[in-house]
Amino acid sequence: MNINFNPYYNCNNTNTYKQDFAFRGAPKVSLEKIRSLIEEEHKHVKDIAALYDTSTQTIYNILAKFGIKSPKELAESELGRQIRELLNSSDNPPRSMAEIARKIGVSTFIISRWFKENNIVSPRLQRRERYLFLLKSSLPDNEIAEKLGIGITAVHSLRRKSGIKAWRVRKEGKVAPVINELKKGVSKEEVAKKFNISKDTIYRYINWYKNNME
Repeated sequence: MNINFNPYYNCNNTNTYKQDFAFRGAPKVSLEKIRSLIEEEHKHVKDIAALYDTSTQTIYNILAKFGIKSPKELAESELGRQIRELLNSSDNPPRSMAEIARKIGVSTFIISRWFKENNIVSPRLQRRERYLFLLKSSLPDNEIAEKLGIGITAVHSLRRKSGIKAWRVRKEGKVAPVINELKKGVSKEEVAKKFNISKDTIYRYINWYKNNME
């Protein structure tokens, strides 16, 4: 039903609403007052219900009807803001949920639940995806180390664990067999057919070999 709301309503220990959200026999209370109790005085719904001698469900119904966030919703909103602020930090992004929990002052379970509810990849997985992306790139290991904030030895360790060789090594692995065939006198057409590559690729391999391996 359509409700014509007077910005003041009465609440009492009753289960019936009048059309203007008034409850008989109780002092009028403004929505701004309820909002103030929640946002500024950090009152729980049960405290507000007790203050106005009504049920917690009545208060929840009022909050839902007029779009006022409950204490829990406010807390979750603030939690989300703090988590996103940490995740977007370019200086020192968190490495794990446990680290986020310590910085905010809540349990790891709460942080884990937030990530799950918001369908966001954990910092640990985000970091793994980032270093795999960098390891597969053409960047030299010293630049990868700088971007990840780790030492060059750690980058070499990551390569061993992931099985991803350095770009130069991977490139050499592609170029060397082609160059060896050409050195044997095999024509470019035959080499292209053998390795299922184009002649343009062969020319690029030749140039790369001259610039990097001769």
